[in-house]
Amino acid sequence: MSTDNNNDDNEKILKIERKFLCRSRQIRKLLHFLKLNQIENLIVNGPKSTGKTSITRTLLNEFDYTYLWFDMINWDNSNRFFFEKILQQFKNHIVKLKNSDNDEDDDEEEELSPTKKRKCLNPVQFIDSMIDLLKTYRQLQETLNNQQQKIILVIDNSDIIVDENNENLIYLLQNINQLTDNIYPIQIIWIIKYRLERLYRLIDFKMNLLEIHFESYNQQELFQLLTQQQSSLLPRNDPHKLYRNFVHLILKTLIPFEDNFLNLNFICHKYFDKYSLPLMNNNEEDDDDNDENIVVQQHNKVGQLFIKFQPYLQEIISQLNGQIIDGWNENIRQSIRSMSLSLCYTYVAVYLATYNSTKMDIRFFVRNQRSTYNKRSRKSFKIKENELKCPKWFELERSYHIYRSLIDLNEKDSSVRSNLLIQQDCEFLKQIANLYDSKILLGKSSTSQWSCSGDSKFQLSQVITDDIIMDISSKIDLDINAFLVHRIERSCF
Repeated sequence: MSTDNNNDDNEKILKIERKFLCRSRQIRKLLHFLKLNQIENLIVNGPKSTGKTSITRTLLNEFDYTYLWFDMINWDNSNRFFFEKILQQFKNHIVKLKNSDNDEDDDEEEELSPTKKRKCLNPVQFIDSMIDLLKTYRQLQETLNNQQQKIILVIDNSDIIVDENNENLIYLLQNINQLTDNIYPIQIIWIIKYRLERLYRLIDFKMNLLEIHFESYNQQELFQLLTQQQSSLLPRNDPHKLYRNFVHLILKTLIPFEDNFLNLNFICHKYFDKYSLPLMNNNEEDDDDNDENIVVQQHNKVGQLFIKFQPYLQEIISQLNGQIIDGWNENIRQSIRSMSLSLCYTYVAVYLATYNSTKMDIRFFVRNQRSTYNKRSRKSFKIKENELKCPKWFELERSYHIYRSLIDLNEKDSSVRSNLLIQQDCEFLKQIANLYDSKILLGKSSTSQWSCSGDSKFQLSQVITDDIIMDISSKIDLDINAFLVHRIERSCF
């Protein structure tokens, strides 16, 4: 009997792996953790469009797990709304499970019916309601002789709770088994974009989590995924090779700008007809030729398709580049008003470290005292014609010294200055780590993970425009041009 079950499980796994290519390791690891009842909290993390939600839901459905699902995108920032939705899902599941047993009489149905609806305004009332429902569910499982050993609660887009800093809700969910007296096991699956290291920096307490990471698809995996797609617009002769050539061209050109599978898939479907249209028109004109001549003509034409498709590539790149820059700028501009002084100085410090040369730090910071800061004139700094404004890699220690010097020179209020400098080490490193995780700060080191070691170098992303830096500088009343080799002016647009 166990052998038959194992065979069925293997068939289901292979079916899921065929559906979600390049995700075999994550599928098997997630299924392994689902089968372990000792795990109370499981984190499924990774960038957008990497299969986290789809694979989790598919596994739960294929292996008939009892689960409740809540997407935090639908959250209205009130815990009461979350509590009511979870309880309602649980009640509906109990009613459905009870109605599936047609042999029970009406009296027993009444006895096993879910508890009456009660108000759920706070965590205590939520836990009380969960205890009642768990007791009812356990009794129903025993009556129906079901083999379900736990309930799974999936919190999709959990980063919204973290960003809102709702530690009360996080703590309640993390310890829900203890709070409900372990009446019936509950496993929490957190679907989130943050890695554990960053998650621990964002919340004050450590969550006991096991992690399954869905990394971004690399170029080879994206090629495999995209070439599985079929199109009715493909030419009749060797269409798959033509489409593969097109996908290869798209990936080779667009990977620096876009690595999201869904977006690339949309681009391929939208622009393939424009890529293959010249070849298709030629095939219609030569419809009387034999197949061998058509194949030869296709291979002769493929080299010209790229030239004709170049304007469309430029259009795609400009759109992607504009979306990236506009998206970053909009998000950052919205957050400038609530930006802390420490973060403002961090932005300015890494900007100066990126666009100033190291030797200029001595002129701007070491030789200038507070008394001479306001009297400094830019005329004493002559810019060489061959010294162009371009981003440079800098070491973390250098940006830290700039950060400290800016605070010391610019903050006139001694109490504010002292407060900023008291915990400057940990605060600065925390801000740098957040900028690095957000890809606002680019890293150059032997490893791809965050590191502040001496061999690591950094550079501010060019999506942070001069206008944004000037807005941040204005917030802290800093004349940034007094510290720059190249004067920057606000854009007219």
